[in-house]
Amino acid sequence: MKNTYIKLYLAMAFSLFAICITAQEVQPKKLSYVNKGLYGGCPIANFAFTVQTSPDGNLFGHIWQNTGKLGGWLNDKGSLSVEIQKGGKVYSLSNFTKKNICRRFPYVKNTYSDKKILSSNLTFEAFSPLAINEREYSSLPALMVEINIDNTKGTQEEFDIVVTSDLKGEFHLSCNGKSEWKDNKLVIPVKVSKGETLELHLLLTGYDKEWISANLFGSAKETSDYIHSIWGILYEKTALFDRAIPTTGMDDIDEYVRWYMTAGISLTRCTKKGEVLTLGYQELNQRDSFWTTWVHLILFKNLEWDMIRISYDHMNPNGKIPTCILPIIERHDDLDINLFLLLRTARYYAIYQNKDQLRQLWPKMCKVMDWVISRDFDKTGLPQQISYWGDWKDVNYIAD
Repeated sequence: MKNTYIKLYLAMAFSLFAICITAQEVQPKKLSYVNKGLYGGCPIANFAFTVQTSPDGNLFGHIWQNTGKLGGWLNDKGSLSVEIQKGGKVYSLSNFTKKNICRRFPYVKNTYSDKKILSSNLTFEAFSPLAINEREYSSLPALMVEINIDNTKGTQEEFDIVVTSDLKGEFHLSCNGKSEWKDNKLVIPVKVSKGETLELHLLLTGYDKEWISANLFGSAKETSDYIHSIWGILYEKTALFDRAIPTTGMDDIDEYVRWYMTAGISLTRCTKKGEVLTLGYQELNQRDSFWTTWVHLILFKNLEWDMIRISYDHMNPNGKIPTCILPIIERHDDLDINLFLLLRTARYYAIYQNKDQLRQLWPKMCKVMDWVISRDFDKTGLPQQISYWGDWKDVNYIAD
């Protein structure tokens, strides 16, 4: 029954997206208004980092870091790039003639080969750690990259992997193998014998004193040391998360699920104080959150319940749920806010069937329902909203 609810909900939600496939992916030249820094998409994300990668095979693009303060926004911290240097020449990864590019949230896994550049074949598998229903692991500010160098069919060779960063803020870039800094670039020397296979771990970590991970670590370097020490655990937890992403049996819809769910991941904020804000942009709106927090409903059920509980805690004395919370924004008679919170609660119960949780909220739920009923001024069975407000009216050329 649980799986049936999940599939029905996903099919309904993502059928809407199927109707309007992102034009940025299909016809990027026609979207002059789209920020060019976003081209290619961001298939790597957790609660702390959102990472852009390009369909041409280059790694990486811009990196956004979530802020540890409510009311803030994702911060573009700059970019990171990886190149190959051999024989005095520098090659971008897009220069390789044979590439297999796989950008499928939560991973990017690309393979590269070009005998004119290297006799070895390269594989880069990159991700930010995610773990089912575990906010601490999913909030680690980290970009993890496994680099596989396969020289089983080549000759002995030496080359460098060069990582360039223009990131602003406190970050730490490291490798589990030999490396050195030259001209503000991390240089990883590689010497691989004929028939040999090597694996390296490249790691970028960040630090925000207001972020949840600041409860455990005092710097990006401390975070880096910890992640290197449990690399295998985080790899397996992320793999389990990947396999737990629901499927509908429709390939196109399943592909959209992974692309669109990154927003719900990227905009989940967990602060050092223990506050949590699931996708609500800079605040929590029940309408928007109902459609975007299916990610938390299925994969982070404790976070979803926290947000439902917190929403009821902000109920006005008359039973009205504020238009937005964290911070409070109120429009006094918008009916859908109360209705979407009730639907969100019913959706949670339909999947998890936890009557004890429901009993805790039931008195407040009744008050929320009574407020909606009180708006039936004409006793027709239809509640009324007197004022009219739509966020689309903020768009140029749309008047009140």
